[in-house]
Amino acid sequence: MTDTLVVELPSLWSALVDVRAKVAQFLQSTPEDVSDAAVMAASELVENAIKYGTSGKGDNTLQVKIEGADLRVQVCSRSGAISRLDELKKTVDEIRVAPDIHELYLEHMRISAQRQSRQTQLGLYRIAAEGGFSISVVDNGTRTCVAATRSLS
Repeated sequence: MTDTLVVELPSLWSALVDVRAKVAQFLQSTPEDVSDAAVMAASELVENAIKYGTSGKGDNTLQVKIEGADLRVQVCSRSGAISRLDELKKTVDEIRVAPDIHELYLEHMRISAQRQSRQTQLGLYRIAAEGGFSISVVDNGTRTCVAATRSLS
């Protein structure tokens, strides 16, 4: 079975309320823990797209897809600065190879609490640790897509 939700979003913080509601409604027939994790992941990914992406027409696209036994939450946005893309890829690689994602998440929460910068990428660590998602990133030069994938069970 394949089922997909696609939502075009402006780079506005007010869009987050709509994102949460639409994802929750789309996943209402899935287990509550899966739905809650997907709502959190979608919210974090859209927040990152708003915070780090480049605004303009066709700013962000959210896609939530159920395919077989897997759930994928993906947000694509207009590409931002190359330095941010490099940092994003580094963060995703760190998450991918972490022997203990929960310990890595706690470490980055401690680091974030001591920083004055708001650019922590903490949401990606949260998606992996709290939501049980694997994270991937693809950039084609004009659009950056960050995806979170996990099992429905």
